[in-house]
Amino acid sequence: MNDLYVSLRFYMPATIDKRTTEKLPVILYFHGGGFCITKTTWFMYYQFYSRIATTCQAVVISVSTRLAPEHRLPSSIDDGYTALLWLRSLARSDKIDVLGDKLDFSRVFLMGDSSSGNLVYEVTARVGRDQENDCRFWSPLKLAGAIPVHPRFVRSYRSRSEMEGKEGPFLTLDMLDKLLALALPVGSTKDHPFTCPMGDAAPRLESLILPPMMICVADNDLMRDT
Repeated sequence: MNDLYVSLRFYMPATIDKRTTEKLPVILYFHGGGFCITKTTWFMYYQFYSRIATTCQAVVISVSTRLAPEHRLPSSIDDGYTALLWLRSLARSDKIDVLGDKLDFSRVFLMGDSSSGNLVYEVTARVGRDQENDCRFWSPLKLAGAIPVHPRFVRSYRSRSEMEGKEGPFLTLDMLDKLLALALPVGSTKDHPFTCPMGDAAPRLESLILPPMMICVADNDLMRDT
């Protein structure tokens, strides 16, 4: 991409036959890390993306977004949206190459884990607003679905799972509070719509145009019931 802040990595099934005309669905994946840490180049993500591409027979495009505190929200949301705009430009391009010829732009999915589950939600909401204003804005790209994986939807007060759940070595409540304090706009609380889309400050869910969405929540996730 030509954008200064966004870089992409592509994962394709190893068994893909370049001689066929079969097109594959596209999964645009945003990496987690509390809005502040992790990179798409980490081995755990390389392994995960490769497995998704092979298992789902899809092209996975991982998006490297800006990190807080140097770049507070909505910077990473803007980056995810920019990546989707780039994908739209590829769908509209007259240039046929090996990559573009294999992508089914009518089956684009957004996926993200942890804090990037929030990015998935925010970007899909933006897409819905675009479509409300101009139904052809994203054509020929179609957002077929979204998959937030244990997103970090929280409130200013502790939920039951936060109070009763067992903290792990990779996530504690203190760590969560510090990461969100570094990531949210200055002066905001956890009730900000970026982290609390179900709160009073956020648009009503029924007013949004969203694609089919599958939200994955783990039994032992500290924030499973927020």
